[in-house]
Amino acid sequence: QNGELHAVAPEGFQWVHEPSKACTTEIQELPYTYLGVYYPGFVWPEDDLVCLVDAVDSRKVTVRYRNARPISAGLNYLVVLSVYNPSEILSFNPTTWQISSYAANGGSLDSSHIEGFRLNEVMNEWYYSNADPADATQEVRNGGARLPAFSLRLRSPTTLEMGDEIQIISPSDFYLLDTLGKCRGFRWIDPTADVPVATFTPLPNSMVVCNASSITMYIMEPTP
Repeated sequence: QNGELHAVAPEGFQWVHEPSKACTTEIQELPYTYLGVYYPGFVWPEDDLVCLVDAVDSRKVTVRYRNARPISAGLNYLVVLSVYNPSEILSFNPTTWQISSYAANGGSLDSSHIEGFRLNEVMNEWYYSNADPADATQEVRNGGARLPAFSLRLRSPTTLEMGDEIQIISPSDFYLLDTLGKCRGFRWIDPTADVPVATFTPLPNSMVVCNASSITMYIMEPTP
């Protein structure tokens, strides 16, 4: 009770908070089995958690838990906090996050550095169209229906060079392979043509490969 978790985000990140510096968080003890007995875990009530972002450095946040239930060594816990990505990417290396725990008397218990994800620049354009061939003003919405006119359009913020990859991951339950193991119905769309041009490709030397739930484009063009 009255123990604390401290988290420090990488440079450029900011924890989401109100003007008062109050923030929201979740702490959950995950289910576990001990000596053959199953324990369902525990979710700390929202009213038992106090989340505050540092008044000077918004990369730092403190979560105090006031419930009498302890956070015990050897068990797995899930902590959820909301954060804003940097407005400018300072490094494309994996990010490093720090989390520390403190006893009610302020004594340090432990600390850990966690390697997180890399940052990517957002696409200048990322758009999909799912027009119904029978009525272009409507989308195909029926579950399990074929999407004969589904298209994607993207514009990269950086120049793509030989060796780069574009990977598109579909939502669950979308199946992208045909019976031959190839991309189901894949073709490029010529934006200047009024009708589909089967031979059109903006990447004549590159390779497009699908698995059940993703499309990967391997850029192999001799010029950017």
